[in-house]
Amino acid sequence: MGSDTYSPHDPYLDFDGGELMKDHWFLFNFRCWLVAASVLVLILSSGCSRDELKQAYEDAKVKTQELASSTKEAVEAQLPATGAVTLRTTPAMPPTTGATLELISIGDGRPSVLQVTSYDPGNSTKTYPSILLHGTTAVGSVESLAGTKIQCDMYLRVSRTMPIAITANGKPATVTFSGINAEEKTITATIEPVELIGSDGKSIQVLGGDLVAVIGGGN
Repeated sequence: MGSDTYSPHDPYLDFDGGELMKDHWFLFNFRCWLVAASVLVLILSSGCSRDELKQAYEDAKVKTQELASSTKEAVEAQLPATGAVTLRTTPAMPPTTGATLELISIGDGRPSVLQVTSYDPGNSTKTYPSILLHGTTAVGSVESLAGTKIQCDMYLRVSRTMPIAITANGKPATVTFSGINAEEKTITATIEPVELIGSDGKSIQVLGGDLVAVIGGGN
């Protein structure tokens, strides 16, 4: 990772993800020990030739690698989704390491506030690129977002050493929401082309983008 990447702080990565990883790797090491022990018993009890011993050793290595692969897949399958925002720019920019969507209902007939962040606003550390999308909508629930277009102000900081770029006044980014994955609690959307202006006066042309955001809190 580059010097602009700091410790991940997405709240959806903090809910015992480390403990889950430890449990699975303990199980993996135990299973590998059983394989090795079984091979050792076979070697000691069978009076194998040198070639047979070598083949048994190679077979054990293959089996251990298969166990490592299957355990890694099992761990990844149980880790939570973190989301990502991908913007198409020149030069190319990497996707964010996370994305969380919140829809805050104000009530009293006022529009709801939509916010998509690639970082935890309450955490002083940041991962880059950092993106914030902020807009208002008449939609009152996340479930009703699918198929809707929302005009959003976009804030982008590509790296720690670069200035913040934002959409020009009156020229927001159009975000079109599509499907919701109820199992992973994520929502997808596309971002139409938009121009951002940096605090240094330089322009960033966003040629479009996509996002998968974890559905967070809100009311």
